[in-house]
Amino acid sequence: MERSSFMLNKKRGLLSMLCIGALLLGGCNSEKQGLKKEYDTQKEVTLTMFEIDVLNSKVWNDALLAKDDSKIHIIERTASYYSKDGEKEDYRSYLDTQLKQDNDIDLYVVLDEDIKKLGDAGLFTDLSDLEGIDNLTKTALNTATYNDKIFAVPLVYAAYGMYWNVDVLNQYGLSVPKNQKEMLSVFETLKKNGITPYVGNKGYGLTVPAMVSGLSQVYTSDKKDQLLNDLKDGKTPISTYMKDGFDLLELFIDKGYMDKKYALEKTPDESLADFKAGHGVCIAASSNYDMSDITFHYEMTSANVLADGGGFVVTSARKFAINPSSKQIEYAKEALSYILKEDNMMQIAKELKALPPVETDQMDFSYMGNERKDAIHDIYHGITIPMEDTSLPFGEWEVIRNLGREMLEGKSSKDVCKEYDQIQQDAIKTEKE
Repeated sequence: MERSSFMLNKKRGLLSMLCIGALLLGGCNSEKQGLKKEYDTQKEVTLTMFEIDVLNSKVWNDALLAKDDSKIHIIERTASYYSKDGEKEDYRSYLDTQLKQDNDIDLYVVLDEDIKKLGDAGLFTDLSDLEGIDNLTKTALNTATYNDKIFAVPLVYAAYGMYWNVDVLNQYGLSVPKNQKEMLSVFETLKKNGITPYVGNKGYGLTVPAMVSGLSQVYTSDKKDQLLNDLKDGKTPISTYMKDGFDLLELFIDKGYMDKKYALEKTPDESLADFKAGHGVCIAASSNYDMSDITFHYEMTSANVLADGGGFVVTSARKFAINPSSKQIEYAKEALSYILKEDNMMQIAKELKALPPVETDQMDFSYMGNERKDAIHDIYHGITIPMEDTSLPFGEWEVIRNLGREMLEGKSSKDVCKEYDQIQQDAIKTEKE
């Protein structure tokens, strides 16, 4: 079991109001009146946070006073507490079961692929009016909204772009590309020199270039809301946009810019380890990944697969929701409100070496390294594609990943476009039933 406990340290003393008129009138007013009395003991509330891995944030050790002066005790539990391996699927399985039963989970992490399922099952507490919720960026709020209600507070912000081995590029007189034309030219030169340029994998190595290439057409449009509504209603097939993304993956495969056998076998973590070891020149990966063990010069950019630049696939991570069955919802809300304070958000981001879901000019991102400096600016000010748009009845990240795997196994762009359109129509039909 991986388990840690830590206090949200409070000032001692539970302040209670005694109603002066109680003896005379036989009761108290609805408003608190009378004398203050300081007691030697204080109420202690224990909240259980269930997540994939332990946070251990120093923020939890700062003074936080609940509205009734109670001391809040936080217990973190991970999937490894309940299963041998503690992997992502173990977490999802346990969470799905336990949230539907009487249990002691007060706060829990929501994964993007589970938003629709948990939301439709009524397992979210509405946090739309939570104090401090407006501190989040618009993008972060969008990733934590379902059925027009905010269901979670994200602790960090993650953006998937591309990392480049600058040393290898320099060796062949190449520069980091800034758009699709330049990228394909770089890939072609590397391929002619016996180098497979793109480090694929069976995860985000497929989704990132495809989603940015395809869905940027929607999310950069002045008519974005209308385009999304047309996708939601089925008036526009999803292949209208994703054809460009799947065509790009097909090009990567057919030209040998990505090794399809390697990509089918490798997980994202395995391919990242290979990239760090000098395999390939370009890989799609998160802004928050630890790159401290890289021995060569590297640079992070957006996924530069567009005619005039690139974009990022973004999500908020460590999204904490409140179990509606919790007996301590108000205390859980107070804990999340405390997290939402801008300084606390930034401190957590620094501890995790990740990006915060708040934007401020005062933020010093030096802890992320100079190699990501320009990319970080573009993450907050450039083109971003949500990992999962909860306004749509059909999936994106997981679905596009699975269709990409089918392309690695031999299906064409035309084949998976047709399949995605059917997935879209089936999801719309199910939603209407």
